[in-house]
Formats: sequence, structure tokens, C-alpha cells
Amino acid sequence: MTTWLILSLLFVKHFLADFVWQTNKMLKDKGHLGRLGGLQHAGLHGVLTYVILMHFLGIQACVMLAMVDCVLHYSIDLVKVRASVRLTPQDNAFWIWFGLDQLAHALTYLVIAFTTAILLSVYI
Repeated sequence: MTTWLILSLLFVKHFLADFVWQTNKMLKDKGHLGRLGGLQHAGLHGVLTYVILMHFLGIQACVMLAMVDCVLHYSIDLVKVRASVRLTPQDNAFWIWFGLDQLAHALTYLVIAFTTAILLSVYI
């Protein structure tokens, strides 16, 4: 039950951070390595993942999994933006890259949720 709760919270977090709270600067910068907006966007994901996991795990595990989310989110977004830079929503390839991006994020959350479940079963 806890795994499904964590996974659900991670998906809600993703919606909020990627679609509600993402600023124009974040959107503009996330395709450029090292730019502040892209780092802020990935950092927001990491912080929110930490906030979710702190209700279930100790600090070290939360920090580690939040960092994994942050780094993977940054990398996935960077690849997607660079791969689709010249595409528009009218291009089929635009939607393929968008879908791959969302799939990669969802797989990241599955790994985080099931890693949390494993850690909970070992330490509780």
C-alpha cells in the first residue's frame, strides 16, 4: 500500500513541478547545459521528492533518492529538449520525444517507489 501511495505522490509531484510550477525561465533554460532555469527545475523535482520521502525514510535515503530524481530529471529533460529543438507540435516526432520524456520520468518514479519499498522492508 505504501508503494502505491509514494508512486501516486510522485506522479502528482511531477504534474505540479512540470506543468503548474514550471516558470518560463525553467522552460527556456532546460535544454542548455548548466543554465540556471534548468537547474532550478530539476532542483524543484529533487526537493519535492525529498519532501514526499521524508515521511517514509531516514534523511540519508531521502537525500540519495532525491538526488537521483534531480540528476535523472535534468538529464532526461536535456536530451528531450535537444532532440526536439526544431520540432513543433505539428510534427509527429515532437510527440514521440514528449512521450519518451514522460515515460522516462515515470520509470524513474517506479524505481524510486520500489527502492523505497525495499528500504522500508529491510529497516522496519
